[in-house]
Amino acid sequence: MDTLLELNKKKIEIQKEHLKKQKEYDAHCTEYSKQSKAIEDKIYLLNNNLDIEKIQHGAELIRLQFPYISYKETFSMIYNDIVEDAKRDIAEDCKKLRTEYFGQKKYGGFDQREDHKYGYGPKHGSTYQSIGLKNPNIELSDYDKECCLYLLGNLKYILENKNT
Repeated sequence: MDTLLELNKKKIEIQKEHLKKQKEYDAHCTEYSKQSKAIEDKIYLLNNNLDIEKIQHGAELIRLQFPYISYKETFSMIYNDIVEDAKRDIAEDCKKLRTEYFGQKKYGGFDQREDHKYGYGPKHGSTYQSIGLKNPNIELSDYDKECCLYLLGNLKYILENKNT
């Protein structure tokens, strides 16, 4: 016959085992969601005749920060401005993007253009949309630039459709 002490120790053991299995299951679910989302994104891009390889390669080079976009929201003039400035700068060998990112903040209820050196931000408000380089110290090949331009050229379409 089991004693109270033995039964309580067994209970603690199975609780520890359960917690361990729960953590493994949670890790599995997280990894599954990540892989499933990546596959869904590729399917979406293929269905819309977008070049997945170019988009992925561009995304490895460009740091993008954009809020959730829904069908009710539209892009502001400043948003278009930072995308166009980034495309122009990439075509001109990233002269500005090597030292600063192009950004937009909302302050006092208004969108305002805010470009800053990497690691810095506005004195008031916070940047909520930006385009910069993930590593401003590397030289981009022509193929790298092509992929960045392709990503930015399709950014509006990708954000509007991918996040709905």
